[in-house]
Amino acid sequence: MLLSYNPSFRLMIAHGYADLITPYMVARYVLDHLPPFPQPDRAQLKTYPGGHMFYVANEARKNFTTDVKAFFTSGRGS
Repeated sequence: MLLSYNPSFRLMIAHGYADLITPYMVARYVLDHLPPFPQPDRAQLKTYPGGHMFYVANEARKNFTTDVKAFFTSGRGS
């Protein structure tokens, strides 16, 4: 598992709540069943109001942009 072997690897998964194409609960299940690894905050699931293209709504897009910037900024120096 890459998260265990590469301490600089980070993962952010983004979904819309009502995404019928790629339901977020599948990603939640996978993340919840990963073997333990150091710094579990390196793998994050973020959900936003909307469906598969949640980013077409202004508020969801702004929140997604903020979350992505925070995720990548927090990884600097790791």
